[in-house]
Amino acid sequence: MTGPNEYHTYVIAAATLPVLYAALRDLREFRIPNECSLLLLALYPLHVWLAPTAVDVAGAVVTGGITFAATFVLYLMNKFGGGDVKVFAALAVWAGPALVGDLVIVTTLSGGVLALVFLSRARIAVAMAFDHAGDMNARDNVLAERLPYGVTIAIGGIAVLFNLIA
Repeated sequence: MTGPNEYHTYVIAAATLPVLYAALRDLREFRIPNECSLLLLALYPLHVWLAPTAVDVAGAVVTGGITFAATFVLYLMNKFGGGDVKVFAALAVWAGPALVGDLVIVTTLSGGVLALVFLSRARIAVAMAFDHAGDMNARDNVLAERLPYGVTIAIGGIAVLFNLIA
């Protein structure tokens, strides 16, 4: 027999799919489709409904709004892409006030690791792995001068989503 917690786990698993897709698209094209953020937001009511504990919806909406405003400033400063802003804000809604700190910390730390990889010789190995797999877009982007920050946002987002599983 399937219980409510199991359905909630399915919703969390479903929410990881647009997050992973956002990371892949950012890695391959430096672009995160709006559908990723929209799907995350569309799945959120199911999370609220099926969560084993009460969800602070008002706090989550405020957290998402503040996060959107803060990351929009980074977008205006050319530090964040538009897709990064939207998917990060959507993930902040899922994180809510309780887990938004985790989202920021894990995203920032994984961004530091990604930056170190891109500054090291490991970057060439990663590019060669994509070349060997036949993914020339990803190879070229790994060799480019900018970071696909959607990858680190995805890592932070998945960490938050896994924390929501009871």
